[in-house]
Amino acid sequence: MIKVVGKIAVFCLLIGLVLIDQQGVAQISLGSDLSKINYEKPVEYIIGGVEVSGVEFLDKNVIIMLSEIEIGKRVKIPGDEITSAIRKLWDQGLFDNISITATSIKGNNIFLSINLKERPRLAKFSFEGIRKTEADDIREKINLTRGDVVTDHLIIRTKNIIQKFYSEKGFLNSEVSVVEKSEKKNDNFVDLVITIKKNKKVKIKEINIFGNEALNDDAVKSSMKETKARGVFRPLDSLGPLLV
Repeated sequence: MIKVVGKIAVFCLLIGLVLIDQQGVAQISLGSDLSKINYEKPVEYIIGGVEVSGVEFLDKNVIIMLSEIEIGKRVKIPGDEITSAIRKLWDQGLFDNISITATSIKGNNIFLSINLKERPRLAKFSFEGIRKTEADDIREKINLTRGDVVTDHLIIRTKNIIQKFYSEKGFLNSEVSVVEKSEKKNDNFVDLVITIKKNKKVKIKEINIFGNEALNDDAVKSSMKETKARGVFRPLDSLGPLLV
């Protein structure tokens, strides 16, 4: 099972040399200026500018809009606004790493940088453990395309679709694993290797009917169509006229 690990970086104001004294006051060297931030007494600033780094596929203006730390907004540093901005970006499910740092402070204006590491995109995918005809059928169902963002949701959705596909064919104990492999030509792309182990079909040994008073047992069994003793167990098949 693939595990995609992401990190939310706590906001830190890092420019030049940072020294923290015993009173919890950070001294940040800003060229020839010196500013002090007391972590017990947040300071309110006006956002003078925002830049975005580390993105290749996403619109930087959209990222700033989603973070809600637009130019002209008043924020307290340290404060909830920066934490909230990181959380809003993290909730998009598009990044492996997020941090927000200050690039400079001029008077009451603070200039911020949103630093991101995008989650990888899909280059191609392949199957192992099944025949080509089965792979072709599954390929149409999972509907993966080059450029898709490889998220936890995409991996789980792919596995669920494949397991449902085999469950409907009587393979109730199928196993599916999805492994990422880095794309040699581009660090921002990965290949997915989907390994499928169908295991044995689940078959019905015997059908017992209890509580039936309105119909003949044979009529009930015949209405179950392909669900027969010694047949393949397909729990998702319709029960036809017995369903109201």
